[in-house]
Amino acid sequence: MSNSISSTLDQQIKLERFEDVFTITFTGSPHKANVFNIPLLHHLSRLLDEVEEEVGTDPCCLVFIGHGEKFFSAGFDLKVLTGGDPSIGKELVELSWKVLARLLVFPAPTITCFNGHAFGLGLFIGLACDHRVMISPSASANQNQNQKGGKLCLPEINIGLPLGRGFAQLAKCKMNKDTLRTAALTGKKYSSHEALNAGIIDAIVSPQTSQEQESGSGIPKEVLEMAESLVPTASKGNLSSIKMELYHETHDILLEGYIEQDEINATA
Repeated sequence: MSNSISSTLDQQIKLERFEDVFTITFTGSPHKANVFNIPLLHHLSRLLDEVEEEVGTDPCCLVFIGHGEKFFSAGFDLKVLTGGDPSIGKELVELSWKVLARLLVFPAPTITCFNGHAFGLGLFIGLACDHRVMISPSASANQNQNQKGGKLCLPEINIGLPLGRGFAQLAKCKMNKDTLRTAALTGKKYSSHEALNAGIIDAIVSPQTSQEQESGSGIPKEVLEMAESLVPTASKGNLSSIKMELYHETHDILLEGYIEQDEINATA
């Protein structure tokens, strides 16, 4: 890979470390939705390699977050997914499933901090992680719960695409039946409070204060504290094997890829 391509990818997905906490930040420009193509997924996999190399000797926690307030990730780049070459669409989806399978049993504790909208693959990255939180300006009970904030959504029903067996299995693994039925069959967009009530996320957190922004970690204090509290779970070397015991069926289906050669379309 040329240095210029590598530099461009680093500008879109950034890995940083703050003591025992790694952060992977989707840093696309504020006007972009942090959508994924094949090079970006390969880059994300390489960043996971770097974190995994550290886990064996230095227990840590991994946090995913998006830059800014609008998007965590809107999923796949639809121009690539449905751009006319079925083999490219198939490669894109199967590569994403491999990344999700890896996250599902990652040897470090994982947290997704939804800073904004998460659609399709953006939401599935969160579901593959151990814990999910969502930043909301209405995190406090006395604030307006209808205040603007990110939404979580499975958009396939509204854009004419199937869910895809790998994504469907991951959703069944991490979402309760009633929530999955509503999310998949109606394309409902869940606000932070709706997502919490539906069990999609574990907590709602407040945005970073100006002082926290100056500290440079890129994640809210509550999330950083949560990540630090989870670091000891990686210290015995058995976290990945326990995750595999819990999620082996989903993990295996994600790695199997497509069953039918001509099954090309998948989630956005």
